[in-house]
Amino acid sequence: MYLTEPDLADWHDMVERVLLALSLPGDHAPELIASYRRLWAPRPGVSDEVSDPTGGAAQASAAHAQRLLRSAALAWLDSLPQLDPWPLRTDRRRRGRRAAEADVPTESDAAVSRDAAG
Repeated sequence: MYLTEPDLADWHDMVERVLLALSLPGDHAPELIASYRRLWAPRPGVSDEVSDPTGGAAQASAAHAQRLLRSAALAWLDSLPQLDPWPLRTDRRRRGRRAAEADVPTESDAAVSRDAAG
């Protein structure tokens, strides 16, 4: 589901989904935040070493940027406020025009009664 399961570790997508989940009624946000924490968490057994045997500076820089992004994402998720889920409203607003007051005569009612009397 869109509000409970992230599909990839993308900063912009994460921020959009989390803020949307926080703004909607229901309890989507805690599950989504936990899913993003798991997605951004460092994976055990995955090495941060540069796999380029020539020691490419570009690959090392990219790996460093990924580590910084991961730590920023986890820090942002940890800084989110704990909000209690709020329920959906079940009452519905009445549609259409409001009913006219029966006790208060209108001008057209007075004109009809004068015509009928006269």
